[in-house]
Amino acid sequence: MVDKGYYTWMNRYEPGTGWGIAQSIDESRKGGAGVSYPKVVMAPGGKGMVLWNERTDYQLMLRQYLPDTGWSPTEYLQPVGADSGTVPYMAINDKGQALVVWRQRTSSTTWAIHANSYQ
Repeated sequence: MVDKGYYTWMNRYEPGTGWGIAQSIDESRKGGAGVSYPKVVMAPGGKGMVLWNERTDYQLMLRQYLPDTGWSPTEYLQPVGADSGTVPYMAINDKGQALVVWRQRTSSTTWAIHANSYQ
C-alpha cells in the first residue's frame, strides 16, 4: 500500500505477470479525510484482507481479497453509528481464516476490546 496524500492505494503482484492496476483502498471515499492504521494480511493460498480506520468518522473498514473474484466491497467492522474504533490488529492462518481485533470507545472514559472472525 502507498499513501498518496489523503488516499491510500492497494495493488496486487502476480508472479510472472507483475503488478496490477492500483486502486483506492476505499471506493466510497466518505469525505476525503483519508485513512489511518492500514493493515494487510495474506494467506499462502492468495486470500487476503486489508483493514483501516476511516478518519472521517473513525469507523473501521475492511475489504477481503479472494483469488477467484478479487476485492470485496468495503464493509464496516462496527455497527453504523457506533462510537470510534481504533488500533486495529489482524492475523490470518494458512487456511485463510482471519481474526480482527480492535479497541472501541464505549463512553467518554472507557474502551472495550472487540473482535470479528472471518472464514
